[in-house]
Amino acid sequence: EFAEASGGASNSEVIIGLLSEFPTNAYYLVYSISEPSIYYQQFEDNFGLSGGKLKRKLVDELSATRSVKPTVDSLSYIPAAEGQILSVIREDGLGLLDLIESVKDFLGKRIPRVQFIETSDISLMNLVRANYELGESEVSIIVYVGTEFSRLVFMKGEYFFHFAPVISEGRLTPNIENTIYSRILLEQDSAGILRIDRIFLAGEAVKIDLKQFLAPQFAEAPIEYLVTTMLDTSEFQDNPETIISEYAIPIAASMRALEPKNKRYYSIDLLPTSYREGQKAFKLAWHGYVLLALIFATTFFFTSRYAEQNE
Repeated sequence: EFAEASGGASNSEVIIGLLSEFPTNAYYLVYSISEPSIYYQQFEDNFGLSGGKLKRKLVDELSATRSVKPTVDSLSYIPAAEGQILSVIREDGLGLLDLIESVKDFLGKRIPRVQFIETSDISLMNLVRANYELGESEVSIIVYVGTEFSRLVFMKGEYFFHFAPVISEGRLTPNIENTIYSRILLEQDSAGILRIDRIFLAGEAVKIDLKQFLAPQFAEAPIEYLVTTMLDTSEFQDNPETIISEYAIPIAASMRALEPKNKRYYSIDLLPTSYREGQKAFKLAWHGYVLLALIFATTFFFTSRYAEQNE
């Protein structure tokens, strides 16, 4: 919207316009990427591993099926329904980091701190997990409608269950409502889902009045726009739920950044290690910290001994 209002400003001008009024140490920057910049791979279990060991095992498993071996910092994972593991692998999507590097001279010559990179699908699931109580066996769908593409994310309870392939049609496509309805039925049949318990709408679904269209088709499933009760919306003149649902992805990513210890959020990070290390103004290896401790200890020792010798 900033770009449109300013007559088609470049991406660099948009970033400078948004961030230049704040000192770089006053905010974090987070963002979500989506396919084809990332891809997902499900595994039946966690191989009895966790943490870094599980990551390395997933890298080995993916190397056997992919032409390019993923790096450890390009991979993350989340627990899924029925004990499965969903791995998330970044292949691209780092253009924003290059853009930030190119404009840092206009932002106080310091790179803004990027807290994490996640995926848009996980952002949507995080908003559901943090704001709704879902039964363990309940199956819900997040229907995200974009301008040129749409996405169906199935959850079982509070866990990821199934992705439908990306629909290469969005709000601008005629009869997109029928396409989404048909795809829900197809995925329900192919995944063996007996019933849909809840449907959450996000993105530009409100602009095509998707709730009214789907309500008669799923009379037993509550259909609602994806919102959060943790935001103060008293200043909104329009219906708050339509605004929040439209911007559900950036809101979800931002709220996770504000609550990094909230266990309700799937915590993934696809930020390259090299970029994370480059953000540290003061960094030492383990032997550097040992040397700092020794310097402090010897300074204290010789100072006290000097006083004793003088006495």
